[in-house]
This record gives sequence, C-alpha cells and structure tokens, in this order.
Amino acid sequence: MTIDYTRDYDGSKHSEVEVMEYNMAPTIRKFHQSPAQIRAIVGPVGSGKTSGATWEIIYYLPVHLWRVHKIRYTRWAVVRNTYVELMDTTLKTVTEWFPHGHWAAQRKIYTIRYQDIPVVTELWFRSCDNPDDLKKFKSMEVTGYWIDEANEVPDEIKKMLKNRIGRYPKKSPVRFGIETSNPPDTVAVPPPGHVATVQPTGNAEPENSATSAGFRTSRRR
Repeated sequence: MTIDYTRDYDGSKHSEVEVMEYNMAPTIRKFHQSPAQIRAIVGPVGSGKTSGATWEIIYYLPVHLWRVHKIRYTRWAVVRNTYVELMDTTLKTVTEWFPHGHWAAQRKIYTIRYQDIPVVTELWFRSCDNPDDLKKFKSMEVTGYWIDEANEVPDEIKKMLKNRIGRYPKKSPVRFGIETSNPPDTVAVPPPGHVATVQPTGNAEPENSATSAGFRTSRRR
C-alpha cells in the first residue's frame, strides 16, 4: 500500500490509493517495443496477453502519441466475439488495471483520464456475435482497435476495422491494430507490416503480476 494523489474521472482528488505495478514477460516486452502498427500476441491462458494489450492501448500508445504528436485524445475499439465474454473477461481485466475510469453503461464506453499527463483515452466495447454486428463498425472512427480472442472473430470484421483506424482524431498521423489470441492449430506467417508475438507456454505468468515496469496506476482503497 502506498499513499499518493490521483484524480477521479470528475477531476476530484483523493489521497489513499492502492498502487498496482505492471510486470511483463520478456515476450510481452517485445510486443510493447515493436514499432509495427498492426501487432498480435499469441499465447495460452494466463500468459499476460490481455494485460499486455490493455496497457498498450490505455497507457503506452496514448502517452507515445502525446509525447511525439501532441495528441491528447485517443479512441479505441475493443472487440470480442460475444458480449458476455467481452464484459466478463476483457472489461474485467481493463478495470482491474485501470479502475479510476468512467464506465458509460448504455454506450459501452470506458473513459480514462490521468493526473500527470493531459491525455484522455476512450475504449468502445463492441461484440460481434450476430450478422448485424458489421453495421457497428461501418461508421466508426477510431485511433486503433484491439480484438481479443481474435481467432473467434470473423475475417470480415477484421477487414472492416482495419478500414476504420487512424480516423480519430481527424488528422491522426498513425493507425494501430492489436489482436490477442490463443495459439491456433497452425501458425500462419504474418503479412508485410504485421508482427506476431508468440508467448511460450512455459513462460506463462499471471495476467495481473504486480512488480515494477516503470509506471504505476492507482486503485482507490
């Protein structure tokens, strides 16, 4: 337990927080360090791939865009095959690591603000388990996407999402796509410009390991 100051979504301060420190396996570190705009993490349950993607779209990429391009606002489509899995697993991991955000239940949007940097990150949670789901993405304008358990998501959805990234903010100089998945039966070679990081089974670590990695996110006690 550490006493520190942070801010809630509405800007109010509170002082007693539980500090959570992020640790990454060497393979996940390579994923964070990769300059590729389209990336994937492939690994077994508990290998840290969901936590890695969470930190990438909520902290590492938004902070990079602020420092390099002075972009304050980013928007990310977070996609999974079914709504139940999206809420019970993906959103759960996000809120465990970054609990100080604001959840708009009706719109399925999670918004995060930070105390020390003027960055605002929106996560738009969307499922794709029926034929009408494609309509959700046709007019979407986002900085990037994260497809969780991508092996269960139709290729048509993935192609649609790739056409919707780099559209927010309007003059965004970059576009990002991230996929996380369990190991497939056969491993395909990534196309040009795409990077796949494979997390070995023997290196699996808990999704929420709590040792230092250079940044702390705070949870109210």
